[in-house]
Amino acid sequence: MSEASRAPNKNRILAALPEEDYQRVLVHLEPVEMKHGKVLYEIGDSIEYLYFPFNAMISLVTQMKDAKSLRLV
Repeated sequence: MSEASRAPNKNRILAALPEEDYQRVLVHLEPVEMKHGKVLYEIGDSIEYLYFPFNAMISLVTQMKDAKSLRLV
């Protein structure tokens, strides 16, 4: 599969992979539709999936020791 034949809305991480590596990862990818406000992980959850968003933005929100929250975009 050539670079031009990859999905038109590419994730920059996946797009930066060499073709051989991309092909190896491709068989494990599955599209998932995310709704606005969807929580991917809660504090303490184990990570079972990696997300490579395209046409989306994911932010990290964490709770600080003083109980305030911090959002990283």
